[in-house]
Amino acid sequence: MASDDGETSAAEVFSKAGQVSPPDPLQAETLLGAVEEVSPEFLPLLDHWSAAGSGGVVPEYRSFDASLFPGLLPRLYVVEERGGRFFYRLAGEEIRSYRPKKMVGATLFDIFDTETAERIEGRWRKVLHTPALCFARTWHVGAGNALGWGARLLLPYRIESEAPNILLGAVTYFHDEESAVRGDYLNRALSIEEIFKPV
Repeated sequence: MASDDGETSAAEVFSKAGQVSPPDPLQAETLLGAVEEVSPEFLPLLDHWSAAGSGGVVPEYRSFDASLFPGLLPRLYVVEERGGRFFYRLAGEEIRSYRPKKMVGATLFDIFDTETAERIEGRWRKVLHTPALCFARTWHVGAGNALGWGARLLLPYRIESEAPNILLGAVTYFHDEESAVRGDYLNRALSIEEIFKPV
């Protein structure tokens, strides 16, 4: 069943996927509550970001110590905004395993279709330009086009700039490798949930 705005509903997407179950709606209403509820492994990363900033100032990227998060490294990515476009500076091994194209140095438009790239870029732009923290749950296509969903924490940083220009993201994937579904279902479904918290 399609939603009123013509987008594919969650029920339809997951019924086509077969064995994949949709996530329960978030009970939390705050970003911190959502992280605690869905992806508590992100809490140390959130604390690290908060400790590096003070008085509402977005921290410098050099304050990020990747060695503190060995378990998250395969699922971290770093993006830089330059000239109005976002370029991947780093993408963890698990993230790269789902993408057939080279990611480092690429833009979203090099990797995804235009609709998907514009949707993700809009979220990233809001994180850096507000600036804000973001927790999002979105559809995800894994190996063999298995459909599932991902939980993402997005944190703004800055490097050689007063304004935020670096985005650090962490993701946890939830999908059933046995359930194969074509990726075009993903592209017709918007994000499940997004929570923004202005800095």
